[in-house]
Amino acid sequence: MLGSFVYPYVVSFLEAGDFTTKGKLLSALKAQIPLLIVGIVLGAVCICVLYLTAFGQETLKAGGGLLGVLIGLNIVTGLIWLSLILGWGLVKIPISTFKYSRLESKQRYWLYKVAYH
Repeated sequence: MLGSFVYPYVVSFLEAGDFTTKGKLLSALKAQIPLLIVGIVLGAVCICVLYLTAFGQETLKAGGGLLGVLIGLNIVTGLIWLSLILGWGLVKIPISTFKYSRLESKQRYWLYKVAYH
């Protein structure tokens, strides 16, 4: 599931029609705008919950203020993304290696890519 969510954004950089690095980066950023918006909205909701609820205020006091809580959230989020993406890569890489290890499979794949573009 995560692969279907993350993979299009990675592919958008690799298969962008631009020939410069700047053009490829701009194309990748345009493709990631929905993900960035979701992250900003979730971050704003988290900060509002921390300041407006009693549970959030207790968490702020126990965590050493907003900076401590944000550092903790950043670490947790990074570890979750790392485990999800590594888990997806550990499955995807052997499957793609096995799938495209034969010459006929590679040829069919590249013919499909040529027709796609």
